[in-house]
Amino acid sequence: MENLFWSYETQVDVVFVCCIIHNHIMGVDPNDFLMEEICSKSKPIRRTINLSQREEREENRGWITKREMIASTIWNDYNTQRN
Repeated sequence: MENLFWSYETQVDVVFVCCIIHNHIMGVDPNDFLMEEICSKSKPIRRTINLSQREEREENRGWITKREMIASTIWNDYNTQRN
């Protein structure tokens, strides 16, 4: 394993804090000039459709599945590189 500048725990904290800052900026001012610069190629997501509770649950399950798949992939890659 290569010698990293920051420990693994610190790297995890940095990613976590970046997510918090991103979510804060999007909550306070989704049209912030920095976000416009970073996301200029993507279209803003505006949800105007009201979903039924059943549809919302199904959508949430889909996102949970996707998140778990990504986390599993990252964890497996991490374990592979560690060994």
